[in-house]
Amino acid sequence: MVSLRRIARRVGRVAAIAARGDKAFAAAVKKVAKDPVVRSALRAGARVTSRRNLLRAARVAARAGAKPLRETVRVAATAASFVPGVGTGVAAALGAAEALASGKRISDVVLAAARNAVPGGPAARAAFDFAAGLARGEKVTAAALKSARAHLPGGAAARAAFDAGLAIGRGKRLQDAVVAAAGRALPASPYVATATRFVRSVATGSKIPDAALSAAGKQLIGKIERRGIDLGAVARGKQKPPDEE
Repeated sequence: MVSLRRIARRVGRVAAIAARGDKAFAAAVKKVAKDPVVRSALRAGARVTSRRNLLRAARVAARAGAKPLRETVRVAATAASFVPGVGTGVAAALGAAEALASGKRISDVVLAAARNAVPGGPAARAAFDFAAGLARGEKVTAAALKSARAHLPGGAAARAAFDAGLAIGRGKRLQDAVVAAAGRALPASPYVATATRFVRSVATGSKIPDAALSAAGKQLIGKIERRGIDLGAVARGKQKPPDEE
């Protein structure tokens, strides 16, 4: 049997902890629970799944090579937020907000740059502005957002712009809340796309979960999927990790 020390030398400390099982991994996360990234990811994940399932997904990400420890939890929370079957755009864009909020600070300058990246002319930019304004304003139900999206003029380009504006607006609001609570924005994640890149990807037809990931994030998720694992399904308790089946 390969020793844990040898595993650690081969694939890193985080993967070595993950190899010990759910309890050991959960204990390691608990030790860093005051880290703002971990705290934010756990809070985000709690909206869509149980902590136990979230940490199981984080352990899967760790065994696939995600590191450091806090990034495994953030990747799991991001994957958990993309719930299938709820319709393109509205609910998915709200999930993407958590991923965007985990990246570099979404300032008004970044928001403007993202808006300018939207193809489709004035109608698409108006849809982006409308959705971003809704996301940063009063609470709006998913049904109301879905209705607003369905009645946009401008076709597919406007709907894509709406999705992007909604996600970034929510991401900015989440970041503002983090700054108010912790005094600073969360550090950028190596697995999450920038706001501007996210907009360009969505506007050119990428699915929102794909658009929210950086190249490293897509590589990580691809590696997990090649093992027959849906990280989001694990995070939501719909699939067991291979070592528990």
